[in-house]
Amino acid sequence: KTAIKKLEDCHQDVRCSCLFLISRICMSEPIKITSARSVTPLELFNEFSADQDPRVREVVFQSLLTLHQRGHILDFILYEKACVALSDDYEDVRQAAIMLIWVFSHTQPERLISSVCQPDGIPLMDDAFIKICSMVNDSSMKVRAKAVSLLSSLHNVSFALLEQTLDKKLMSSGKKTKSFNERASERFLGGEDTSINTQWNTGNTWSDNLVTVNKPDEQEVQLMNTGACGVFVRALEDEYMEVRSAGIDSICELANQNAQFAQLSTDFLVDMFNDEIEIVRLNSITSLMKLHKYVDFREDQLDTVLECLNDFNQLVRDSVRELLGYCLLSTQACLHATVLALLSNLKKYPLDNESIWKCLKELGKRHSYFVSSLVPELLVTHPYYAVPEPNINDPSHIAIAALIFNAAENCSSIFSLLPSYTKQHYEYLRDSLPHLIPQSKEKKEFSTDDDGNVVNDFFSSAVSRMYKVLEMPNSNMNTSILSCIKDFQHIKSMNQYFSPAAEFLCLFLECHQKLIKCRSDRTWSIPAAMATSSLCSSLQNDVIDLMNNSYKLEFMYSGLASENVNTLRLIRILAHSLCVLLELRLITKDHLPKKVNLKLWGSFLQRLRKFKEHVVSTSDVNDQLKEVLKLQDSIEENVSETSTLITVLQEFFLSYPINISVKNRLRLTHAKMVEPRSYLDTPLKFCAGLTLSVLVVAYIENVDNISDIQVK
Repeated sequence: KTAIKKLEDCHQDVRCSCLFLISRICMSEPIKITSARSVTPLELFNEFSADQDPRVREVVFQSLLTLHQRGHILDFILYEKACVALSDDYEDVRQAAIMLIWVFSHTQPERLISSVCQPDGIPLMDDAFIKICSMVNDSSMKVRAKAVSLLSSLHNVSFALLEQTLDKKLMSSGKKTKSFNERASERFLGGEDTSINTQWNTGNTWSDNLVTVNKPDEQEVQLMNTGACGVFVRALEDEYMEVRSAGIDSICELANQNAQFAQLSTDFLVDMFNDEIEIVRLNSITSLMKLHKYVDFREDQLDTVLECLNDFNQLVRDSVRELLGYCLLSTQACLHATVLALLSNLKKYPLDNESIWKCLKELGKRHSYFVSSLVPELLVTHPYYAVPEPNINDPSHIAIAALIFNAAENCSSIFSLLPSYTKQHYEYLRDSLPHLIPQSKEKKEFSTDDDGNVVNDFFSSAVSRMYKVLEMPNSNMNTSILSCIKDFQHIKSMNQYFSPAAEFLCLFLECHQKLIKCRSDRTWSIPAAMATSSLCSSLQNDVIDLMNNSYKLEFMYSGLASENVNTLRLIRILAHSLCVLLELRLITKDHLPKKVNLKLWGSFLQRLRKFKEHVVSTSDVNDQLKEVLKLQDSIEENVSETSTLITVLQEFFLSYPINISVKNRLRLTHAKMVEPRSYLDTPLKFCAGLTLSVLVVAYIENVDNISDIQVK
């Protein structure tokens, strides 16, 4: 009520605060202004949209947006008010009005709006698109950037308007003017007699008055807004990088929804490769990468793209190569020019060799038949004369080999064009660079593929045998575990697909083997008073190994089920309990402390609490997990009785079973360091006390969170 009373205050800040408050707390019921007058919230804001102060007008439109977010249905008259506000003198008002028009385009897209050019009316979505496009000519950079960015979400606009955004041509009088030939053709097809009263028999000299201009009605001629005409062209030519970047993003988003528009916009995105701002260039490259399924580079477009290979920024160069690997090239000449440009780029930037090799690999996969016609020229072969064999370690030769061997995967006729030395080169490169050279399908000429079904059966049988071994008594388990580890190591060397799972199970069985060794150690048969540090030293080393291996199993493999994570954390709990028992056994009865070591038990209880939180939030609590959860309660109840704690903890360590089952496909977290290399011919020099920048190039696979990566 206080806010309503203060709406007529003379100070604009008071009116703004009152309108702001009303938009957030008012209901849909009418607001009582005076005893004789009540208005709805929308009517109230409609009245204040014509306030003399621009800050109040801005708050009005912002409040209407707030009402929309709260679920109020906005009246159509507010759309007309927002359209009028587009010419407001205050830029924040214009920006808020654009947002309100954008909201109407999504809430009432099919509503028909009257138009001079189309008597039947146009959809509100198209009208809103035209209104927002007109704001690209605004004097404020913020308004222009906001308008261009909002265009990206208007997906249901008619294609005629989308096509017009890339063309600056305007139709005269809002109507298309037909040429003389078009009008004559229509009369002929309509059956009219073209020999009477036509342009052909007027007696005039040819071309004196060839084109007849139809004079429009003076009442129909009016000054028209450019609207959507060339809006993206103007946005991409804007002096501010924010507007240009927003234009690129909007074109990319709309092109993803319309294949025909994507083909039309390719030229404009390629032209932005020449932008003076690095971020804009990179944005246009990544946008084209998202549209790669629609892109088919012509020779004129490719010239601009290849120029970016010489950019001073490595990130831009890598992005251009990735784009070339994704897109298709229209002709064989385009592919040839691209290969030559990449080979030249390899000589100029030798540290970019991995990126260039990967690009040529993808080009070979996508242009197999183009590559087949270029093989003699790329390998410099001759039908009659012998040519020298290239250096197998030459980066340029590796690049050409990656191109040809990947193309041969889809075009087997390439093998007949290869010289004799390529067999040895293939075998060497396949072993040294397996991520570049594919496994060939030609069994007679090159290596053969492994039979995946045989390996799959072998892996399944090995896993089944492992489950049976884990259920055996500890006394008979050691030899069987060693046999299972050998089987998984053999599977790891046989097939790359099963390698992560096999390596995971090998490491788990090693942990299980260490647990059996610790449980069967003779230390447990010796009274605590007779325990010495020499007897416990080997167990302390096993504790460290169990901790390290369990962390590796949990964090170096992705795809683990929640039950597997629980098992790995249980291994750490068992290792921690072993560590606590060893610490207590090293204290003889003569040196028993009067107080419980809270630090020793506190860290163990903290691990149990974290395990309980993880189990309750991720999986069902079965009977075995209940024993672990009860362990925490037992320790907290008997924390003052050391002997009871030792008995409870030792019983838990010696008897708790550990099992695992692998159902998902696992992936190994892997990092390959490319630069800096291990043995450099020229050592890096630096001055004492000063920092030295070192370029690090690495390929990291299967990492969920890149913030966890550390260079050591």
